Amino acid sequence: MIAPACPPTIAIVERDGIFDVLAAAFSTGNVAVARSLFSEDYLDHQRPEDCDLMGPDEFTAVVAGARRSLGELAVHVTGAATWANDLCVVVLAWHGQDRSGAVIERETV
Repeated sequence: MIAPACPPTIAIVERDGIFDVLAAAFSTGNVAVARSLFSEDYLDHQRPEDCDLMGPDEFTAVVAGARRSLGELAVHVTGAATWANDLCVVVLAWHGQDRSGAVIERETV
C-alpha cells in the first residue's frame, strides 16, 4: 500500500503508526479517520478497476468492499514501513473467510 505523503519532519514512529490506523479501519470497518488521513486527490494504485472514486471516499469504498468479501476480516502491519522521501511501502497481512467459509490469508504491499 502506498500511503499518502507524510512530511519528513514527522518522527518515523508516528509515521509508521498511520498504517496501524489504516489496518484497524479494515479490521473494524470504522473509516472515521479517512478524511483526516487522505487528501481529496489521493489515489490507491491497487484499487479495484471499477472504482472511480478518489481520496477518502475511495478508501471508504475499498474498506467496505474488503469487508463484504471476507468475513471475520483482520488486517495488521507486518514489519516496519519503508520510507523513501514522501513515499512509503508497507506490507499488510490479511486474514478472513470467504463466503464458502474457506480461510483466506494473504499479504499485500
